[in-house]
Amino acid sequence: MIAVKKVYVDIENVRNESSLDIDKIHKSAEEFISKTGQIADIEFLKLHVKKYRQGGNRAKYSIRVQLSSSLGLFESKSSDWEFVTTAQNALNKLEKEFMKKHEKTRK
Repeated sequence: MIAVKKVYVDIENVRNESSLDIDKIHKSAEEFISKTGQIADIEFLKLHVKKYRQGGNRAKYSIRVQLSSSLGLFESKSSDWEFVTTAQNALNKLEKEFMKKHEKTRK
């Protein structure tokens, strides 16, 4: 088992979002890193946020997540109307891709 070290987490292009939502995303990212960090060395995790259709009361979010690890570079994307949900969905997709690569390397 690999000891999980501190990992650089960057959430880019976040404007006018509540600090509570940003904290939820950081918590999800930390949970993701604690799972994946036991399998491989994690270098960084980057979330890039795009906000669309800002007219009216709703905005649509598109989030691209990049993970650099000893298994390689991974990327996933997600879009939704809820900021936190979009980030969590992107992290879930990234975790599936990461685990799939891990299973292939174990065989």
